Amino acid sequence: MNHQLWEAAEYNNTQQCRTLLDSGRYKAYTAQVNSKGLNGWTALHVAASKGNVETVRLLLEPRYSADVNARTNSQRSPLHLAAMKGHEEVVDLLLTAGAGVNTVDEDGCAAIHYAAGFNHIHVARTLLACDCDISLINSINKTPYEMASGSEMAQLFQAYQQRLALSALPVQAEIPAVQIEEEIGDSQTTHITADTFYADFRPVFLIGKGSFGEVYLVVRVSTQELYALKLLRKDKVLKQKLTRYVLTERRVLSAVNHPFIVKLYYSFQTADRLGMLLEYCPGGDLGYHLSKEKRFAEDRARIYLCECLLAIETLHDLHIVYRDLKPDNIVLDTEGHALLTDFGLAKELKGANGTTQSFCGSVAYLAPEVLNHQGHSFSVDYYLLGVLLYEMLVRMPPYFSCVREELFRNIQYSKLKFPMHVSPSARSIINLLLERDPEKRLGTRSISDIKTHAFFQGIDWSAVYRRELRSPVPNAIRRKPDPNATMEVLLGRREGERQIRKLVDWSFAGQME
Repeated sequence: MNHQLWEAAEYNNTQQCRTLLDSGRYKAYTAQVNSKGLNGWTALHVAASKGNVETVRLLLEPRYSADVNARTNSQRSPLHLAAMKGHEEVVDLLLTAGAGVNTVDEDGCAAIHYAAGFNHIHVARTLLACDCDISLINSINKTPYEMASGSEMAQLFQAYQQRLALSALPVQAEIPAVQIEEEIGDSQTTHITADTFYADFRPVFLIGKGSFGEVYLVVRVSTQELYALKLLRKDKVLKQKLTRYVLTERRVLSAVNHPFIVKLYYSFQTADRLGMLLEYCPGGDLGYHLSKEKRFAEDRARIYLCECLLAIETLHDLHIVYRDLKPDNIVLDTEGHALLTDFGLAKELKGANGTTQSFCGSVAYLAPEVLNHQGHSFSVDYYLLGVLLYEMLVRMPPYFSCVREELFRNIQYSKLKFPMHVSPSARSIINLLLERDPEKRLGTRSISDIKTHAFFQGIDWSAVYRRELRSPVPNAIRRKPDPNATMEVLLGRREGERQIRKLVDWSFAGQME
């Protein structure tokens, strides 16, 4: 069975792969997705080397759990093989699934060595965008730059080095624990000490906590203004290969100034933390309010949807697809307006017709084209607008099931059901936004098609932008101040300990209000 799986992976026979991996059919005789054959190759190695995109995508699905970093006898991962053969789309899939971009084989080569040596320029660009280390020296004492076999590749590395603003190596190994670097808008660079930052801000309480960091309410001592301080642990970000996601969030927030997108005032890094000083929205997120109130009145849901739609429209004008619209990522400010936050899954597409193949998003909110791995574009955000409206009116996402496989089947095939209290115009716009064919989905031709739908009859969109539509002002979520929280503890300043390397292109200084 394992031999058959390797053969199916070689010939891109995804149906045969599914059959062989079906534990319900073969029980104890099911093929093992991570079994190794000749020279220690797994099915994923075979598919990656052949450039079989559909098979790679299948094997990386959560239900099969192929080891994206499995090693051959020569210590090569699937990423090594895909980079060696120049399979750009496979490389992107593997990186999205968590492939180690700086993993080296027995020859001391990382994937970027092979992309450079075989002159696969597009693969090299993809790897460089994922924080790969071009200072790595292989067993013949060559860096990827020295392996570059064409002038275009050499120019790519030179541009990359210039962007890192380093004269020799592309990565600065250490930074002082007390130094925070700040890039000003006119490209001048100033330095302040962490002691100065500690003097300006004081933590109040913990707002939320995730796998890679925390968000704190902090007060600026000199003005008594409140901010949200998002702190990420560098070691976890680097270990989990999340660099490009946190950089995406920082870049999007620093590029956008919109009344319904959370403002980024300042980003910085210390020895072992990445920090973002954000607009504080005391009303909490919509997920919290839905859990308390069960569902929203249609007029109230309409206002939130209007505000989210304008934010999405601006992102799309900048060729950015959001991809993570859900109640938990929408926060309410002091006046009750809805603001988008958490841009880790956002992605800049190439032009108005750009697409991406990434399999990402929250499980209950995945669009059919994402589940089907057919590539997705800006229309995925219109689908999520429909999901959001449905959940605000009905209390749960459409097609919801606690069983993952059933949920996915529902999203792909089930008929949408509505409670009696949902109005005809709301049913109409939800059905049009949840159209399974993205080409036919409302908004794909023009976002104005959404704005002029009957559900928004009477809406003055200029008034929406001016924040003149009013929804209930939420009570500020309050918690007891943490007497043990200090800026020293939050920022992890540890004198004399080994420093975690600097993340390039992170620092940002905006307009403080």
